[in-house]
Amino acid sequence: MARLLRGFEGEFYCKECNEVFHYKSRLERHIQSSSHKAFVDAMERQRTSTIEAYQEPLTSTIEYAEEDFGVEDAADSDEFADKDFEDLVKQFRVDEKMSYYPFPSKIFALLYILIHGPHPIGNTALMFIWFILKECGIKVPSLSTVRAFKVPGVDMPQRHSSTDENPYYSLSLTSIIHNCLQNPEISSCLARFPVRTEGDYTEIYHGKCWNENPRFATPMVSLPHGEGIFVRDWVYFHHNDIGMTKGVVLSFFKQGSSNELHVEIEPVIDKDAFINITSYPEDVYFPEDCGIILNKLTIHLTQVSHLAQPSSSLIKWDGSKFERLSSQDIDKYLTPHPLKEKASGRPVIMVPLILFCDDTSGNRSKKWHKFDCWYLLLAGLPRHENSKVSNIHFVCCSDKVTPLEMSQQIVSELNVLETTGIEVYDASACTTALVIAPLILIICDNPRASELLGHLGSTALKYCRICMADKNDSPTIVCEQRNLMQAQMQTLQIELEVSEYAKTEVRKRFGLREITNNPWFHFLGDIFL
Repeated sequence: MARLLRGFEGEFYCKECNEVFHYKSRLERHIQSSSHKAFVDAMERQRTSTIEAYQEPLTSTIEYAEEDFGVEDAADSDEFADKDFEDLVKQFRVDEKMSYYPFPSKIFALLYILIHGPHPIGNTALMFIWFILKECGIKVPSLSTVRAFKVPGVDMPQRHSSTDENPYYSLSLTSIIHNCLQNPEISSCLARFPVRTEGDYTEIYHGKCWNENPRFATPMVSLPHGEGIFVRDWVYFHHNDIGMTKGVVLSFFKQGSSNELHVEIEPVIDKDAFINITSYPEDVYFPEDCGIILNKLTIHLTQVSHLAQPSSSLIKWDGSKFERLSSQDIDKYLTPHPLKEKASGRPVIMVPLILFCDDTSGNRSKKWHKFDCWYLLLAGLPRHENSKVSNIHFVCCSDKVTPLEMSQQIVSELNVLETTGIEVYDASACTTALVIAPLILIICDNPRASELLGHLGSTALKYCRICMADKNDSPTIVCEQRNLMQAQMQTLQIELEVSEYAKTEVRKRFGLREITNNPWFHFLGDIFL
C-alpha cells in the first residue's frame, strides 16, 4: 500500500512525457521504450533548431523568394535540411534517364522506400506527403502506382489457410534462393561441391551425407575450355599408369582446404591395354569393342580432356577376376544423368537446404505468447556465415496454425525444388544456371521433431523417434531403425482399428499417432533418416 501511495503522489514521474506511474519498474520500462526515446529526440531536435534560428541574422528569416518553398533551395535551418534530404530534394528535377533499375526513376524508388520502409506510415500521412510534393511542383507518380509496384524477384508473402480457416502468410523458398544466388557476397561464399577431409567435420559439406548421397552432390562441372561434363558421362582422361584412356565419371569433390576439383572416375580400357597392364592370358576371348571396367581412380579435373563415346559391351575386372554386369548396371553406365537433358546446356548447381523450426513469443513482456516459426538456411554457407541474421531467412509463423499444417506448403515447394529445379542467375559465375535445392537437414528440438514425425514423444513406451527401442529393452541393444514406408503402414494400421481402446494399444506398440495427411509423409526424401 505504501508503494502504491508513493506512486499516486507522483514519485515515479516522467517529466518529458508528463506521465505518472504506480511502480518504479514501469517507469524504467517506459524510459527504455521506443516511444519515450522518440519523443525525447524530437524535443531535442526542436530545441536545437530553435536555438539555431535565433542565432542567424534577421535578414535570413525575412528575405525569401517563392522558390524557397519549392525544390531549388533545400538548405533550410530545420531538421529536414540534413544531407540525405538535401540530396533527395536536389535530385527531384534531374535527368530522369539515370538508371534506378528496377524502378522507373529515382523519385519512384525513393517513394517506394518511403512506403515500404521499416517504419510504416499511415495512408493519411502518405496522402499529405503527396499533396505537399505536388504543391511544390514536383511530378510524382500516383500513390496507388507506387504502392502496387512489384520488384522483380521479390515476392510478397502468400496467404494460406489452415483446416480451421485460420489464415497465415509465408514467403516462397524459391524467392529466397533467387535472392541469395543473385547476391555476390552470398553466392561467392556458397560451397558448390562436397569437401572430403581427413580431420574433423567442421561444416555440413564435410559430412558423409553430402559426399555419398547423390541427392546432394553437384552432378556437373565445366572443363577449362568450357565443355560441361556430367556424372555418368564418358570422357577421355590422362593417367600416369594407363596413359590416355576412356572412363565413366562417378562424382566431383574437393579435397581438404585445396580449392582444386577432383573427379572420381572408373577407367574403361580395351583388350590390348588390359593385357599390357595385367598378366592375364592373351587367349581369353573378348567381344568386339569390349570395354573392361577397372577399379575407380581419383584424378584432378585438369587431367580430363573431352567427352568420349561409350563402349558397345562392358565387363568388369575387380583386380583378380572378371564380373559380368547385370542389365541394370549396364544401364547406369550407358544412360546419361537425368539432369543433363533438363539443363539444356546450362550449368547445374546443387544448393542443399536447412530448415529450422521453433517457437518464440510475440510479446515484449515476460508473458509467453507462442508463435511457431519456420526459417530457411543454405547448407553450403560456412557456419560463421550461417550464424549471421542476414542469412537466416524467415519463411512463416503463426500463433493459431500448427507447424505441421504450415509445413504443407513448404513440403510442396521442396518437392518441386528437388525434382524440377529453378532457373536462377548465379552472380559468382555471371550466368544463368539450373538450381536443384534438396532438403538435407531439419533443425528442431526433440518435442518438435516428434510432432513432425507423428511420434508420441520421449515419454512413450517406444520412446525413440529414430528406432524401435523399448523402455523395457537394454540400452545396449541395437534396435530396428524406423523408415518412412514402415511409419506409413503403422499409421494406416492405427486408423483401421475400430475401437479407441484398440487404437491406443497399437499406438503404444508402434510409438506413433495417426495424423491425417501428414505432409512430411509426402516428402520425396525419407524424413526418418
